[in-house]
Amino acid sequence: MIEWSIKDLFEVLAYGVAILSGIAGAFVFFRNERNSAIENTREVIVRAWTNEGDISSIELPFITLDLENSDGDIIGSLSTSAYDRILEVHADVDWFSIYFTISELSGRNVCFIAKVKGKLSSPQ
Repeated sequence: MIEWSIKDLFEVLAYGVAILSGIAGAFVFFRNERNSAIENTREVIVRAWTNEGDISSIELPFITLDLENSDGDIIGSLSTSAYDRILEVHADVDWFSIYFTISELSGRNVCFIAKVKGKLSSPQ
């Protein structure tokens, strides 16, 4: 059996506190980085996006996604030349991706159309 002195106990306790402090510090750092990245992405995506005028497209329908910040929620509309009605879009920004929920108001009902995962990348 190992006999521990008071000094040994305090030393183990000090190492434990140091390890837990390092883990807590890393957690706070990554949480702040994640929140900052999400906020930056939210600021970047709130605007109108379109593929109209894209010279590399080959006879694709034109799509316009218009997003705005509404009391902390990113909502907007999606219109396309292939469909005559305007769709509603809700965006949920995560650390690495953006999830768009697309729906349509049909009478008094909201009909789910699609859930799309997007990712911002810098131009090549």
